[in-house]
Amino acid sequence: MYVCACHGFTEKQVNQAVSEGPCSVAEVYRRLGETPQCGKCVCAVVDMVRGARGVDQVSAGMQACA
Repeated sequence: MYVCACHGFTEKQVNQAVSEGPCSVAEVYRRLGETPQCGKCVCAVVDMVRGARGVDQVSAGMQACA
């Protein structure tokens, strides 16, 4: 499933980026070589990082997606 329509990255790619080691939401985008464009995918990426790393390790600036 596509997570980001702007850049065309998939759920599998995000999960791979997260599995490469501890990371923030911003680090997921860096690992994918992108930055959020329209922002619609940010909450999905936040949820995926939360699921993999736990809520407490997600960057504080992303609480709006809770």
